[in-house]
Formats: sequence, structure tokens, C-alpha cells
Amino acid sequence: MFDIGTIKYYKSFGVKVIGIYHGVFISAMYNNNTSLYRIWQNLKYLDAFIHLSVDDYYFFNSFGFKRNIFLPNLYTFKPSEVPSSNLTNHNIMMLGRLNDKKKGVIYALKAMYYIIKEVPDAQLNLISSDNRMQEFKNISNDLNLTNNIHFFSYVEKISDYFLNSSIFFFTSLTEAFPMALNEAKAYGLPCVTFDVSYSVPYQRGVIKLEHFDYKGLAREVIKLLKDYDYRIKMGKEAKLSLNRFSNEKTINLWERLFKSLQTGENEFQKLR
Repeated sequence: MFDIGTIKYYKSFGVKVIGIYHGVFISAMYNNNTSLYRIWQNLKYLDAFIHLSVDDYYFFNSFGFKRNIFLPNLYTFKPSEVPSSNLTNHNIMMLGRLNDKKKGVIYALKAMYYIIKEVPDAQLNLISSDNRMQEFKNISNDLNLTNNIHFFSYVEKISDYFLNSSIFFFTSLTEAFPMALNEAKAYGLPCVTFDVSYSVPYQRGVIKLEHFDYKGLAREVIKLLKDYDYRIKMGKEAKLSLNRFSNEKTINLWERLFKSLQTGENEFQKLR
């Protein structure tokens, strides 16, 4: 990533080079992968460096690299055109990579142990596809949750699962600009998460708990499952939170970036 030779090759032809970090700087700590931090020495060769996390903007600024920009992901859907779930059942949905430690799947399974004590018919549908599926199935068996946790390796119509759920579980320990969370919000699902406040999608429309507090996760899910009106209220808030960013606004930021690179003007502070 951000190979000096590649950057210099394109710049030798007068090409502007923009780096995009599709992640967040603290993620590597959870996966014991410190090689990502070695890119710092290469940043000075970039004409701009785009981040999906506001904290990353300040983090890299603190190392003296002043060409940082926060630009959110584009939605792959129009929130206003996505149908909302009726939230009438006790189904909980998760979507993500099981083999990524920072996704915190184990805490969702532990939370389910306490959830079914209060809401026995609660069901967790976990949709993923990787080589840790059997490992987590074994854990759910050890917790006597075989009848309450269901694993799906691949589904053609993810919308069917969103519409047949009443809560979205998102137990990631770090995230930059998570599209799965935004998509769940578009379907009007109340979202229960760990507190990743530096990530903009977490700032509104979610119920946040301290990291690793799986009993707290369970407590909040139980509240939602027992109170239909509360679910509806939180689901509406989640959907409305998507109005903070629109594809039109994001595209405008890209256009301003390209213009500033063409003219040589420094608009990076404005782009914040």
C-alpha cells in the first residue's frame, strides 16, 4: 500500500496521486498487523490523502502531513427508496467477516446467552462467509444456543434478511465508515453497537455500549425486543441519520478536490 516506487512512477508523468485509506489507523492493533504504520514515510509523496474516519484526519495531521481530507463512502442505495422493516418479530441480524478479530463476533454470541434468558424466542441470523464459521458454530453449541443462532454463508437477496429483522447487531471494535451499518439503518433497523464514536455513522441512530460489554449489549437488545414502540422510535432515528451525508454532497467534495489539484489551490481545510 502506497508503494513509493509506484507513486513516483506516476508522478514522473505529471500525474496527481491520491491515497485512500479504506480503514482506520487503530484497526491494525486488533489484528497485530503493524506493517500498516510503515506507510507514514511514503505520505509526503502523495498529492492528497483521503480518510473515512475523522480521527484519522487528525491523526495523520499530527505527523505533519497536511494534505488530509475526510471523504465519506458513497451509498450504494438511495435511503429514501429502501423499504423499512415492520420490526414486528424478535429476529436480530448480523452481517460481516467472521475471520476479522475486530468485528467482535464473539461478543454477540455471548450477549445472546443472556438475551434468550429474557426473550427465549430471540433469533440471531449471522450472515458471513469465511473459514471461522465452524469455530463460531461450536461456540454457540457450547452456549446451548443452537436453536437461537443461525449461520448463513451466502444469500442472494440480503434485503429479505433486513426486512425480516427487528434489530441489527454490529459488534465491531473499530470501523471507519461501515456500509453494513448504514444499509441496516436504511431498512429502519435499530442498531446496537459498541461505541466507535470517531466513525461518523455511529454518531446518530445507534445505541452504543462500552467496548467488550456484552452484558450491556444484551441489556439494550432485551429492552428493544420487549418494547415495540421503542423499536419503532429507534428505527426511525436510524433511518433519518442517513440524511447527514448524501451522494450529491460527497460527489461535490470529490469535484472540489479534483479542482484544487488542477489549479494548485489548497482547499484541504475547506474540504474538512
